[in-house]
This record gives sequence, C-alpha cells and structure tokens, in this order.
Amino acid sequence: MEISTRLASLLRRLQPAGVILFARNIKDPQQTWRLLRECQKCVSAPLFTCIDMEGGTVDRLRDALGAAPPAADVFATGDAGVFRKHGKIIGE
Repeated sequence: MEISTRLASLLRRLQPAGVILFARNIKDPQQTWRLLRECQKCVSAPLFTCIDMEGGTVDRLRDALGAAPPAADVFATGDAGVFRKHGKIIGE
C-alpha cells in the first residue's frame, strides 16, 4: 500500500505528531515499513506510530506476525512475567 497524493499533501500541511495503523493498512512487515517511511518523509518531526493491538479479535498484526493471545487470557494467568513478555512481544 502506497500513500495517496491526497494523504501525502495532508501530512505535509498538518505535520501531525503521529499516525495510527488499522488492519486495512497492514499487509506484511515490508509493506508496513514502506508505508511508515513514506508517511515520515512528509513530516519534519519523528512520527509516533500507533496500532490498535489487544490480541484476540483486535489483532492488527495477525496476518503479518501471527495471532496474539487476548489480553484477558494473558491477565488470567496472574503471572507478571507473562504480562511483561506479552507486552514486549506486541510492543516490538
């Protein structure tokens, strides 16, 4: 997915602090990286990138990285080590 001329123009004009990616924007890691690079080229400050990533049914990276467990399942373990590991995996 490439950014449209309209989106590039909007990014240049507004100079947002960040962007959010939805499932429709994410095809595979390489495409996502290219998309973010194109967005970054349009703004002067480093972009903060956000992805709605909860695991389970809200898993925007499922197709690119594989399924992540729902946050409720991770919480149900009661294990702080599992919490940290889950957060680290989806945060990277």
